[in-house]
Amino acid sequence: MSEIEKVKEQVKKMDDGMDITDEAATQLAIIPSMFRGMALKAIAAKANEQGVKTITKEIVDLVNKERTGG
Repeated sequence: MSEIEKVKEQVKKMDDGMDITDEAATQLAIIPSMFRGMALKAIAAKANEQGVKTITKEIVDLVNKERTGG
């Protein structure tokens, strides 16, 4: 199973019915697996805050920007 597929599986296992685009999954696949769960929780929380059920590249970018202060 590729890292992208692993990201998609992690998202599917989340309790809130969240989905993820291929583009966002590709971005998240580079995060080491030991940190990915924590990152996905933060990203899913932001998606919920935005009122959406699909994690997109734009949401991942927004969380990264907020995290780095940029």
